[in-house]
Amino acid sequence: MTAATPARFPFAPLERQAELRFPEQDRERNGQPKTPAALLFHAAGLGRHLISRWRRDGVPLDGADRLAMALGEHPCAVWPEWWDVEA
Repeated sequence: MTAATPARFPFAPLERQAELRFPEQDRERNGQPKTPAALLFHAAGLGRHLISRWRRDGVPLDGADRLAMALGEHPCAVWPEWWDVEA
């Protein structure tokens, strides 16, 4: 018996949603430019160190839920395949 691989979601749809959520004028904090992804991760209470890892490896199920909620969306609005995943 093998363990199921945990579900992961592509980063690109999340990044597109973050760009819509954080317009250009809102991307500077304390004189430091921030990427939409960095602003989203901050809003979700997640460390920026996860951005490059999840961009490379995909966003895990719990992270996807948390980030979608920070966008004010259900995860299926970001990832239509959300319903196909068995938790």
